[in-house]
Amino acid sequence: MPCPVPSQQLPRTILFAFPGVGVCLHQGQILGEKMPKLKILVSLTTNDNDYQAEQAISAEQAARKFGVDVQILYADNDAINQSTQILKAIQAAEADRPDAIVF
Repeated sequence: MPCPVPSQQLPRTILFAFPGVGVCLHQGQILGEKMPKLKILVSLTTNDNDYQAEQAISAEQAARKFGVDVQILYADNDAINQSTQILKAIQAAEADRPDAIVF
């Protein structure tokens, strides 16, 4: 949600963003509301590789730490499959789309 302060007063307005929370502080008053939880898609090549498995574990740990949702997809060592998975995520309904894609 944009900060509900008239644009001519924005120089005196401070915006803060923390994981899961957006706050608009204007002249000592807190305005705004909770932001939706971020969704991150992690696209990995395979789950048969120790390095890729560690990347998935790290992504899940970071998601818990920062309060975001993470979805991990594996492409079974197939670049076309990986591209198709990412394209489907991008073309999904707006509510289902990830906010970021990491691959």
